[in-house]
Amino acid sequence: MTRTRLLIFSLLAALLVAVGGLVGYAIGSRPVTDVRPTGQSPILPPRPQPSATPTAEPRSEPAGTEATATPTVTGSMVAAKPSPTPVQNPTSAAAESGVLAGISIDVTGDAVRERAVRGDFGPPGEITAGERIYAAYILHDLDSSMEIERVWSRSNGLIVGGGAETAAAGREHAGLANIGARWGIPGGTYELKLYSGGSDLGSVVFTVDSARLVFARMAFSISVDEHDLPVAPAQEFPIGTEHVFGTFQVFNAPVDLVLTARWLLDGALLEERRLTWEADFDRGPGSFQLISLRSPAGEGGELVPGDYRLVILRGEREAMNNLFKVR
Repeated sequence: MTRTRLLIFSLLAALLVAVGGLVGYAIGSRPVTDVRPTGQSPILPPRPQPSATPTAEPRSEPAGTEATATPTVTGSMVAAKPSPTPVQNPTSAAAESGVLAGISIDVTGDAVRERAVRGDFGPPGEITAGERIYAAYILHDLDSSMEIERVWSRSNGLIVGGGAETAAAGREHAGLANIGARWGIPGGTYELKLYSGGSDLGSVVFTVDSARLVFARMAFSISVDEHDLPVAPAQEFPIGTEHVFGTFQVFNAPVDLVLTARWLLDGALLEERRLTWEADFDRGPGSFQLISLRSPAGEGGELVPGDYRLVILRGEREAMNNLFKVR
């Protein structure tokens, strides 16, 4: 019997502590890890079940690349995971050396690095929801090595991530950090601040669009993790595979959003499912939803060799599609 699972949840400002997966690294150097401070895990209130097939299974919000607190959601009964020690805002002492030239923001590492090198600092304008956000910064005149602390936060001051690196003494140091490795960043206003020795080196503010509906990051995998994120996503699976999960992300979903999922094999329709849920589910400006769908059962419990495609439609209009092969 085919089992389709739909995970829906929206990140509100108060729950953005679980957004992230930040990875920071100095340009041209070995990556260093950004740890995302969260404090005690929040608990989401009970949600009504969707009114149509497939059945929604509320789950804990996804954890980032680092070990972080996971909210417990009524219905999934997934225990909250321990969170790391929160990063405290530096308060005193001046940096011994180093002058921040500026911080650039963009949606790819190459683009943000190029902008920083030519002195084009600040954000590129409004950023589409669901993007991975990169920040590049340049420091001048480091008389000695210095510890640089990065703190990412919402406009209301809520810390959503952070990391640190050691900048070697020299005429110039360039650093790069990013947020949104496993899933995109929801709409809202964010700020990245740099500190050293408790002194504020500088900051940049950027806005992620919270109005336009966005579908992103469709992927296929034989299994998903406890958050319904794909494990080892691929485009080709061996003969004998029993099922494949198709996952994708939805940002800024309107309250009346209804989707249709179509599974195709070599162009022929295998299965069509209507994906709908109650309007009082969290959604709207700045929302984020992760959806995981299990493929139809194959003959004898195995998927027939061929080209499979998952198509997502909003009304009669295609929102996204992607292909995988079994061979």
